[in-house]
Amino acid sequence: MRALTYHGSKDVRIENVPDPQLQHPQDLILRVTATAICGSDLHLYRGKVPGGETEYARVPMANTGPLKIPDALSDAQVLFLSDILPTGYQAVLNTEFGSGSIAATRRGGIVSVPGVYAGFIRGFLIGDAFDKGLSFRMGQTHVQQHMPQLLEHIGNGRLKPEAIISHQLPLEDAVRGYRMFDKKQDDCRKVVLTPATPAGARLATAVVP
Repeated sequence: MRALTYHGSKDVRIENVPDPQLQHPQDLILRVTATAICGSDLHLYRGKVPGGETEYARVPMANTGPLKIPDALSDAQVLFLSDILPTGYQAVLNTEFGSGSIAATRRGGIVSVPGVYAGFIRGFLIGDAFDKGLSFRMGQTHVQQHMPQLLEHIGNGRLKPEAIISHQLPLEDAVRGYRMFDKKQDDCRKVVLTPATPAGARLATAVVP
């Protein structure tokens, strides 16, 4: 199969790699129909964290993770359910932001830091936070917790996460997509990669965190 592989800082390539294999009775092999280049993937690209995009992926313990998607929804609508959408949603919930709230870190306010921890924070002025009496809510994004409700919001039209997509490329152009996303060229906000579809393929759609 074709997959994005890591060879060093800012050196990623699309290459032929072995197909994933089932290793446990509860595994499944998922055919990837769309995948996004995430901000977290830039840690890979810049030489910090390994990862990649591919045509197929092994999903361990697949009896608990995947979320079935209604046929009426497109890949673009639901792709970010396992990416940036639950992270942003949790960030808002953590701050107790509501109607009439002011989006600013005021005295006694809440600073929300969900997502994926990727390294040390440098230059953080703890004294200023102490003086303002700020509270901090942080941790890994609770993707599984938020996915069902976010899927409902997408289905009824309250959320349109696909609006952030600025570039859609075939998987074979992933290297160009990484360079563009890293340098923010061509007003790049979000890159979606689409692997080639085998002839005659029939799909059941699912999102996997």
